[in-house]
Amino acid sequence: MAVRAVHPQLVAPTASVTLGLCLNAMKTRIPIKKYVMDPQRTWEERYQQLEHHHLEETAFLIGRIEELEAELERVTPTADSPR
Repeated sequence: MAVRAVHPQLVAPTASVTLGLCLNAMKTRIPIKKYVMDPQRTWEERYQQLEHHHLEETAFLIGRIEELEAELERVTPTADSPR
């Protein structure tokens, strides 16, 4: 029987998978403001508002995920840390 070498990245979970699993285990919810369309505005104005909302929401979510990732790195032992 031949033994194949397996790349470590294929065996060990990636940071994003680990983050997803930990967030799921923590039951973390990130509140997001809902976009409310103003029917009194023109479609151009509504589009600009939606785009602004999207950019604001994206920046917020990226920042919040980075905060959670930093918190997980602080509390989760890594392969380099002593056990």
